[in-house]
Amino acid sequence: MSVLEVKNLQTNFYTRAGIIRAVDNVSFSVNRGETLAVVGESGCGKSVTALSVLRLIPSPPGRIDGGEILLKGRDLLKLTPGEMRALRGSQVSMIFQEPMTSLNPVHRVGFQIGEAILAHENISKRDVTNRCLDLLELVGIPDPSRCIREYPHRLSGGMRQRVMIAMAVACNPAVLIADEPTTALDVTVQAQVLKLLKRLKDELGLALILITHDLGVVAETADKVIVMYAGRKVEEGSTVQIFKRPLHPYTSGLLGAIPRINQEQNCRDYSLKEIKGVVPPLLKRPKGCSFSPRCPRVLDKCRVEKPSLISLSTGQQAACFNPEDW
Repeated sequence: MSVLEVKNLQTNFYTRAGIIRAVDNVSFSVNRGETLAVVGESGCGKSVTALSVLRLIPSPPGRIDGGEILLKGRDLLKLTPGEMRALRGSQVSMIFQEPMTSLNPVHRVGFQIGEAILAHENISKRDVTNRCLDLLELVGIPDPSRCIREYPHRLSGGMRQRVMIAMAVACNPAVLIADEPTTALDVTVQAQVLKLLKRLKDELGLALILITHDLGVVAETADKVIVMYAGRKVEEGSTVQIFKRPLHPYTSGLLGAIPRINQEQNCRDYSLKEIKGVVPPLLKRPKGCSFSPRCPRVLDKCRVEKPSLISLSTGQQAACFNPEDW
């Protein structure tokens, strides 16, 4: 049974220029102990989808206008603001892109982790301190008793991200959303953070939603993948299916942009394929398929009709009239 199930989610932003459909009829699910990767270029609606799940869309101008967000069968869109506040952190948590902007610069690390715990549990100050130390040790910080007294600016980027992860798992949530958790970290630290998230997912039995544009990260960590473009889901499948048999031309383009090892010369091949053009402004989507102006396999039909998601017997889905390998 799915821990989190999102059905036909629609999130819009109402502006003077018009209605921006940032998340357009998106559906997905994630099970306990599973990692779901949400991939796509900037502006495709990945982060807005995550914020919609947590009901953190700024209103105005944003509003969730349709769909269901079922956490263990409970529709989050029907909860009161107070009920939703109680649920954030305790049942579903999020790690944001840049820890330095998420952590409060004027409070020590221990205070901030303790605050996250006390928001959901009524325990003594001593127990909070002990829990903070245990959490910092859990996420691999070498000297928790020193770190707990530090301010965020005195920690490295990797340490700050570990603190954010400690805060996110402090109350044992069922679902953890990681929004670009390795942004601005160097390669070695990225690998450490990803390894940490995988370990916590396995040890704590979390359902992990990983939002990223890095398909290398996806290959290392994800069980299944959804690909978003211009606010819509254009493909879904297991990680093996997506990498071995991409159906949507956009997915193929993303895979073609990954640096590869040249087997003959034993070096990286930097002659990458590009996806020409850019993601269209959401106020000016093409009439048919949003990817049609950039698509190498475009048909006349693609320019006038919006393709629906079609499912294969394997469970893989794609929204395309002319897929790569049907």
